[in-house]
Amino acid sequence: MNHQNRYKEMERYMTYALLADLFLFILYLCFGSVIWLKVVLSIFIILLSGGSIAYLYMTKELLKQRSLWMTAAAGSILICLIFSLILNFP
Repeated sequence: MNHQNRYKEMERYMTYALLADLFLFILYLCFGSVIWLKVVLSIFIILLSGGSIAYLYMTKELLKQRSLWMTAAAGSILICLIFSLILNFP
């Protein structure tokens, strides 16, 4: 398997992970009034976003131009969650 195919496969799996992360964040916003669900979803979102950033760092793709959108997506969801938790919204 050549380098281009490995990158495309990694990009596909990261896309699935980021879409799952986004879906969990939307659920977090919709069900924010249920405290236990808010806590569980927050933990999963932190693990998934942090894991995505850690994986990109370990594969040395964190700041490469071709992978910057994945870094920005994972970081954005994590930052939005942190601000939401600090501001107690929802």
